[in-house]
Amino acid sequence: VDSNIINKSLKLPAFFIVLWLWLTMLISNLNFYDGLETAISNLITTTIKIGSFSFSIAGILLFFIIIWVAHLIQQYIGFFFGDVGIDEDEEFKKQRSRMLATKLIVICIGYLLAIAASGLPMDKITIVLGALSVGVGMGLQNIVNNFVSGIILIFDRPLQLGDTIEVKGYTGKVKEMGIRSSTLLTEDGGEVIIPNGDLLSNSIVNWTLSNNQKRENLEFKLRTDKSKETIETIVLNVLKNSDLISKSKDPNLFFVSVNDSEINIKIFFWCTNVNKTEWTKSEMRFVLHKTFRENEIVVL
Repeated sequence: VDSNIINKSLKLPAFFIVLWLWLTMLISNLNFYDGLETAISNLITTTIKIGSFSFSIAGILLFFIIIWVAHLIQQYIGFFFGDVGIDEDEEFKKQRSRMLATKLIVICIGYLLAIAASGLPMDKITIVLGALSVGVGMGLQNIVNNFVSGIILIFDRPLQLGDTIEVKGYTGKVKEMGIRSSTLLTEDGGEVIIPNGDLLSNSIVNWTLSNNQKRENLEFKLRTDKSKETIETIVLNVLKNSDLISKSKDPNLFFVSVNDSEINIKIFFWCTNVNKTEWTKSEMRFVLHKTFRENEIVVL
């Protein structure tokens, strides 16, 4: 676990805690502690009424503290599931799916506890929800849409953390899935923030939903007097003996064009790792070229 990630987010709260302890010791040494404590206690516990609505500063502070703690827990709950980075292991992908559901549950419980601890009456909460519904109708549709879409993505699971996907012209790994948006890590190192509503409303190509394979192809122009069967044997033997090519699906070779001066062939094969397709093609291109030369086949 990289402790620096946690240290950065806890730095500001730790600063305020240390400052509060320092001020407490200073006020205590100046003999102001008892009087100031009584005054502050009376201030934050006094019930304030605005019309029929009553509240206290202590209840409001407790409300926000519980929500902050809930968000802090859900932010780092992934460490308890072994989520210390993107891992291609299928077992970790299943763990991450449970982790996302756990995050959602933690947030919901946190908000419910915050409401209960603050002492806000439920009839007042319904008034606030009614006001929010008006806000949704006036311009918060996208926020609510992304929130609901995030919940659907978590439980429907069309994609998981670590999956390689294509959406809206972007290709990369799913680095993070949140309630409002998800983060896609591209091969170039860029992080694309995509609203969950867009993920749910657009067509998604998930290359790793059920397997980690991808079909690729290579083309060669050859000059040789060898027979069709000989060329096929040479090419297919190279592909079948490579650890980079899937053994569960046979490679294929097609003759695109044949004439007296050259033979054009197209080779199809399945890469065992969708994230290493370019590297696999590079290796196979070099190995095939070397094999052709050893068998006196000229590559144009």
